[in-house]
Amino acid sequence: MAGWLNRKLFKGWFWRKIGSNLQEWLKDAPVVVRAVLGITVLLCGWLYLVGYFPKPKPVVRGTGVFLQLFGFIFAAYGLERTLEKFEQTPSTSRILPWICEFPSVFDTTIRGSAEIEDEAEAIDAFGGTLKKELKLPKTLSERVRELEQSIADLRNEVEANRRHVDKEIEFLEGKIGEEIETVQERVQGVQEKVKEVNAGEGARWLEWSGVSFFVYGVPLAGFPSSFLPAYRVLIIPVVAGTLLGSLHWYAD
Repeated sequence: MAGWLNRKLFKGWFWRKIGSNLQEWLKDAPVVVRAVLGITVLLCGWLYLVGYFPKPKPVVRGTGVFLQLFGFIFAAYGLERTLEKFEQTPSTSRILPWICEFPSVFDTTIRGSAEIEDEAEAIDAFGGTLKKELKLPKTLSERVRELEQSIADLRNEVEANRRHVDKEIEFLEGKIGEEIETVQERVQGVQEKVKEVNAGEGARWLEWSGVSFFVYGVPLAGFPSSFLPAYRVLIIPVVAGTLLGSLHWYAD
């Protein structure tokens, strides 16, 4: 067995095969793993160079502060992208119009006075019309004829209203059916957008990159001397992964 293993170890195709399998394995890794690995490798290289500076601690602390800032920026940008997916106006697009509306705070013009005057004139005109129309007939026969005509007009009006109500009900039923179809289409569209947001690689890259920047930035800014030499930065993903794993295990 040992001889077979030694022969395998000294053959080039064996290592090429392992390298190919390793690439495929990393390609199928979750986004969080790839984001953390990429940031860890870059950060290790940067801290290795910083170790040769005359005063490396301020540089390490500044690196931690910048990582926290980048983490907040990535998180905010990911939130804006998510709002755009749901056809919502991003917050950055609302700031300038809101500022431009500030002069309206000093506008003291009273609105609605013209409308009140118009309504008063309409009431006066309506009252005058009623006064003109309310004239009692002179004889009993005229009153009877007017009452009969009023009853006939009332019946016609009731019949017309009934037909109108039937048409309105039919129209509303059609509108309700159209609204139900529209709501179902909107719900389906929202579900598709939710799936797109949840499955979107870009959104996940932004999310986990922001989280990784912040997780690395806090200890680097708080304890710069603890991460020199550079390999000590590997403690951060180990501790963070252990905590996340513990929380996941406790939640299950």
